[in-house]
Amino acid sequence: MELFANLTSTRYDPSEFAASAEAAGYAGVTCSDHYWLSDLFPHVWVSLAAMASATERVIVAPSFVNNLFRSP
Repeated sequence: MELFANLTSTRYDPSEFAASAEAAGYAGVTCSDHYWLSDLFPHVWVSLAAMASATERVIVAPSFVNNLFRSP
């Protein structure tokens, strides 16, 4: 079984989050793309790019992307 850490808040720096997850032995890191009024979610594509630049071996992927949040 492979475990992935999912970034769901702007309280954490994506680069530090991903590096910590990689050091802890997670197989991958993901980021959600949601819109909530009570808590801010990170921008999915910017966060994934930051995660990829801070890691060497983990899989980096979106866990949920909602295309309706962005105009074409």
